[in-house]
Amino acid sequence: MPNFNRNLALSSSRFKITVGLGLAACLTASLVACSGGSQSQQSGTDSAAAVVSTPSSDSPFKGTTLSKPFNKPSVVLTDTAGKPYSIAKDTKGKVTVLYIGYTNCPDVCPTTMADIAVALRSLPKDVRDQTRVVMVTSDPARDTSKRLKSWLGFFNAGFVGLTGDYPDVAEAAHQVGVPIEKPTQGPNGSWVVDHGAQVILFGRDEKAHEILTSGFTSADLANDIKLLVEGKTP
Repeated sequence: MPNFNRNLALSSSRFKITVGLGLAACLTASLVACSGGSQSQQSGTDSAAAVVSTPSSDSPFKGTTLSKPFNKPSVVLTDTAGKPYSIAKDTKGKVTVLYIGYTNCPDVCPTTMADIAVALRSLPKDVRDQTRVVMVTSDPARDTSKRLKSWLGFFNAGFVGLTGDYPDVAEAAHQVGVPIEKPTQGPNGSWVVDHGAQVILFGRDEKAHEILTSGFTSADLANDIKLLVEGKTP
Protein backbone atom coordinates (compact mmCIF):
# COMPACT_ATOMS: atom_id res chain seq x y z
CA MET A 1 0.00 0.00 0.00
CA PRO A 2 1.16 3.61 -0.54
CA ASN A 3 3.00 5.43 2.25
CA PHE A 4 0.11 7.67 3.27
CA ASN A 5 1.92 8.90 6.40
CA ARG A 6 4.60 10.36 4.12
CA ASN A 7 1.93 11.94 1.95
CA LEU A 8 0.40 13.52 5.04
CA ALA A 9 3.60 15.44 5.69
CA LEU A 10 3.90 16.56 2.07
CA SER A 11 0.44 17.82 1.28
CA SER A 12 -2.52 19.61 2.76
CA SER A 13 -6.09 18.74 1.87
CA ARG A 14 -9.54 20.04 2.61
CA PHE A 15 -12.80 18.26 1.99
CA LYS A 16 -16.37 19.47 1.86
CA ILE A 17 -19.76 18.05 0.99
CA THR A 18 -22.61 20.36 0.13
CA VAL A 19 -25.99 18.66 0.25
CA GLY A 20 -29.40 20.17 -0.37
CA LEU A 21 -32.24 18.54 1.54
CA GLY A 22 -35.61 18.63 -0.26
CA LEU A 23 -36.13 21.47 -2.71
CA ALA A 24 -35.40 24.43 -0.46
CA ALA A 25 -32.95 23.82 2.37
CA CYS A 26 -29.20 23.40 1.96
CA LEU A 27 -26.79 21.86 4.47
CA THR A 28 -23.01 22.25 4.29
CA ALA A 29 -20.64 19.98 6.17
CA SER A 30 -17.52 21.27 7.90
CA LEU A 31 -14.38 21.89 5.87
CA VAL A 32 -11.54 19.80 7.28
CA ALA A 33 -7.93 20.82 6.67
CA CYS A 34 -5.19 18.24 7.31
CA SER A 35 -1.50 19.16 7.29
CA GLY A 36 1.30 17.34 9.01
CA GLY A 37 -1.12 15.53 11.30
CA SER A 38 -2.94 18.61 12.64
CA GLN A 39 -6.57 19.46 11.96
CA SER A 40 -8.60 22.64 11.87
CA GLN A 41 -12.21 23.27 10.93
CA GLN A 42 -14.02 26.03 9.16
CA SER A 43 -17.41 26.23 7.50
CA GLY A 44 -17.99 26.90 3.83
CA THR A 45 -20.67 27.02 1.19
CA ASP A 46 -20.70 26.25 -2.50
CA SER A 47 -23.17 27.30 -5.15
CA ALA A 48 -22.92 23.98 -7.01
CA ALA A 49 -24.92 21.99 -4.45
CA ALA A 50 -26.89 19.01 -5.72
CA VAL A 51 -30.52 18.81 -4.61
CA VAL A 52 -30.95 15.50 -2.83
CA SER A 53 -33.38 13.65 -0.62
CA THR A 54 -32.83 10.79 1.79
CA PRO A 55 -34.27 7.50 0.50
CA SER A 56 -37.37 6.17 2.24
CA SER A 57 -36.87 3.47 4.82
CA ASP A 58 -38.24 0.82 2.46
CA SER A 59 -35.88 1.72 -0.41
CA PRO A 60 -33.42 -1.05 -1.35
CA PHE A 61 -30.80 1.63 -2.10
CA LYS A 62 -28.38 2.79 0.60
CA GLY A 63 -27.17 6.04 -0.98
CA THR A 64 -28.67 9.50 -0.98
CA THR A 65 -31.16 10.01 -3.79
CA LEU A 66 -30.86 12.94 -6.20
CA SER A 67 -34.18 14.68 -6.77
CA LYS A 68 -32.91 15.78 -10.19
CA PRO A 69 -30.79 13.07 -11.89
CA PHE A 70 -28.04 14.40 -14.14
CA ASN A 71 -25.90 13.13 -17.00
CA LYS A 72 -22.30 11.99 -17.01
CA PRO A 73 -19.83 14.83 -17.63
CA SER A 74 -19.18 15.41 -21.33
CA VAL A 75 -15.56 16.48 -20.82
CA VAL A 76 -12.73 14.56 -22.52
CA LEU A 77 -9.68 14.03 -20.27
CA THR A 78 -6.51 11.89 -20.44
CA ASP A 79 -6.36 8.34 -19.07
CA THR A 80 -3.42 6.49 -17.52
CA ALA A 81 -2.27 5.34 -20.94
CA GLY A 82 -2.03 8.95 -22.08
CA LYS A 83 -5.02 8.61 -24.39
CA PRO A 84 -8.17 10.77 -24.62
CA TYR A 85 -11.02 9.44 -22.49
CA SER A 86 -14.62 10.61 -22.62
CA ILE A 87 -16.40 9.77 -19.40
CA ALA A 88 -19.79 9.94 -21.13
CA LYS A 89 -18.85 7.89 -24.21
CA ASP A 90 -16.26 5.45 -22.90
CA THR A 91 -18.46 4.28 -20.01
CA LYS A 92 -21.65 4.12 -22.05
CA GLY A 93 -23.94 1.28 -21.01
CA LYS A 94 -21.97 0.62 -17.82
CA VAL A 95 -22.80 1.43 -14.24
CA THR A 96 -20.22 4.08 -13.40
CA VAL A 97 -18.75 4.97 -10.02
CA LEU A 98 -17.23 8.47 -10.26
CA TYR A 99 -14.96 10.08 -7.68
CA ILE A 100 -12.95 13.30 -7.78
CA GLY A 101 -9.82 13.33 -5.61
CA TYR A 102 -6.03 13.21 -5.77
CA THR A 103 -3.15 10.84 -5.10
CA ASN A 104 -1.32 12.92 -2.47
CA CYS A 105 -4.47 13.03 -0.35
CA PRO A 106 -3.56 11.90 3.19
CA ASP A 107 -6.84 10.33 4.26
CA VAL A 108 -10.22 10.59 2.57
CA CYS A 109 -9.16 9.70 -1.00
CA PRO A 110 -7.22 6.51 -0.25
CA THR A 111 -9.91 5.40 2.17
CA THR A 112 -12.61 6.01 -0.44
CA MET A 113 -10.76 4.15 -3.19
CA ALA A 114 -10.03 1.25 -0.84
CA ASP A 115 -13.72 1.00 0.07
CA ILE A 116 -14.69 1.06 -3.62
CA ALA A 117 -12.15 -1.69 -4.33
CA VAL A 118 -13.52 -3.86 -1.51
CA ALA A 119 -17.08 -3.32 -2.75
CA LEU A 120 -16.16 -4.35 -6.27
CA ARG A 121 -14.30 -7.47 -5.15
CA SER A 122 -17.35 -8.60 -3.20
CA LEU A 123 -19.54 -8.64 -6.31
CA PRO A 124 -19.95 -11.45 -8.85
CA LYS A 125 -17.82 -11.23 -11.99
CA ASP A 126 -20.80 -10.51 -14.24
CA VAL A 127 -21.65 -7.46 -12.10
CA ARG A 128 -18.04 -6.27 -12.03
CA ASP A 129 -17.89 -6.56 -15.82
CA GLN A 130 -20.82 -4.14 -16.10
CA THR A 131 -19.22 -1.58 -13.77
CA ARG A 132 -16.61 1.12 -14.34
CA VAL A 133 -14.80 3.00 -11.59
CA VAL A 134 -13.47 6.40 -12.69
CA MET A 135 -11.35 8.75 -10.60
CA VAL A 136 -10.75 12.28 -11.88
CA THR A 137 -7.81 14.01 -10.22
CA SER A 138 -8.45 17.35 -8.58
CA ASP A 139 -4.68 17.97 -8.65
CA PRO A 140 -3.74 17.55 -12.33
CA ALA A 141 -0.46 19.49 -12.10
CA ARG A 142 1.02 16.74 -9.90
CA ASP A 143 -1.15 13.77 -10.88
CA THR A 144 0.29 12.72 -14.21
CA SER A 145 -1.06 9.69 -16.08
CA LYS A 146 1.91 7.66 -14.81
CA ARG A 147 1.34 8.74 -11.22
CA LEU A 148 -2.38 7.94 -11.38
CA LYS A 149 -1.73 4.50 -12.86
CA SER A 150 0.76 3.62 -10.14
CA TRP A 151 -1.43 4.90 -7.29
CA LEU A 152 -4.69 3.35 -8.50
CA GLY A 153 -2.87 0.06 -9.05
CA PHE A 154 -2.60 -0.33 -5.29
CA PHE A 155 -6.40 -0.58 -5.17
CA ASN A 156 -7.47 -2.07 -8.49
CA ALA A 157 -5.55 -2.00 -11.76
CA GLY A 158 -8.85 -1.80 -13.64
CA PHE A 159 -9.80 1.57 -12.16
CA VAL A 160 -9.78 4.41 -14.69
CA GLY A 161 -7.67 7.42 -13.70
CA LEU A 162 -8.12 10.71 -15.52
CA THR A 163 -6.08 13.90 -15.59
CA GLY A 164 -5.85 16.94 -17.89
CA ASP A 165 -5.71 20.71 -17.90
CA TYR A 166 -7.22 22.16 -14.73
CA PRO A 167 -10.06 24.04 -16.53
CA ASP A 168 -11.23 20.74 -18.05
CA VAL A 169 -11.05 18.97 -14.69
CA ALA A 170 -12.99 21.82 -13.08
CA GLU A 171 -15.62 21.66 -15.81
CA ALA A 172 -16.11 17.92 -15.27
CA ALA A 173 -16.57 18.55 -11.54
CA HIS A 174 -18.94 21.44 -12.20
CA GLN A 175 -21.14 19.33 -14.47
CA VAL A 176 -21.74 16.83 -11.65
CA GLY A 177 -22.03 19.43 -8.87
CA VAL A 178 -18.82 18.53 -7.05
CA PRO A 179 -17.14 21.55 -5.38
CA ILE A 180 -13.53 21.97 -6.43
CA GLU A 181 -10.90 24.71 -6.22
CA LYS A 182 -7.55 25.04 -7.96
CA PRO A 183 -4.75 23.61 -5.80
CA THR A 184 -2.45 26.14 -4.16
CA GLN A 185 1.02 25.77 -2.67
CA GLY A 186 1.96 27.59 0.52
CA PRO A 187 5.28 29.28 1.35
CA ASN A 188 6.36 26.18 3.29
CA GLY A 189 5.84 23.94 0.25
CA SER A 190 2.61 22.28 1.46
CA TRP A 191 -0.40 22.06 -0.82
CA VAL A 192 -4.10 22.79 -0.28
CA VAL A 193 -6.43 20.82 -2.55
CA ASP A 194 -10.16 21.45 -2.11
CA HIS A 195 -12.64 18.94 -3.52
CA GLY A 196 -15.98 17.38 -2.63
CA ALA A 197 -15.77 13.92 -1.09
CA GLN A 198 -18.96 12.37 -2.52
CA VAL A 199 -19.03 9.29 -4.74
CA ILE A 200 -21.48 9.58 -7.65
CA LEU A 201 -23.24 6.52 -9.05
CA PHE A 202 -24.52 6.50 -12.64
CA GLY A 203 -26.99 3.85 -13.75
CA ARG A 204 -27.09 2.04 -17.07
CA ASP A 205 -29.40 4.83 -18.29
CA GLU A 206 -26.31 7.13 -18.17
CA LYS A 207 -27.79 9.26 -15.36
CA ALA A 208 -26.77 9.78 -11.75
CA HIS A 209 -29.63 9.01 -9.42
CA GLU A 210 -27.74 8.95 -6.12
CA ILE A 211 -24.53 9.81 -4.29
CA LEU A 212 -22.70 8.25 -1.39
CA THR A 213 -21.17 10.71 1.03
CA SER A 214 -17.85 10.29 2.84
CA GLY A 215 -17.96 7.47 5.36
CA PHE A 216 -20.13 5.09 3.33
CA THR A 217 -19.54 1.36 3.78
CA SER A 218 -18.27 -0.92 1.04
CA ALA A 219 -21.33 -3.14 1.64
CA ASP A 220 -23.67 -0.21 0.91
CA LEU A 221 -21.82 0.60 -2.30
CA ALA A 222 -21.81 -3.04 -3.42
CA ASN A 223 -25.55 -3.22 -2.75
CA ASP A 224 -26.30 -0.17 -4.89
CA ILE A 225 -23.96 -1.16 -7.73
CA LYS A 226 -25.72 -4.52 -7.99
CA LEU A 227 -29.15 -2.88 -8.08
CA LEU A 228 -28.04 -0.43 -10.78
CA VAL A 229 -26.55 -3.23 -12.90
CA GLU A 230 -29.92 -4.98 -12.64
CA GLY A 231 -31.47 -1.86 -14.16
CA LYS A 232 -33.12 -0.58 -11.01
CA THR A 233 -33.02 3.09 -9.96
CA PRO A 234 -33.75 4.77 -6.60
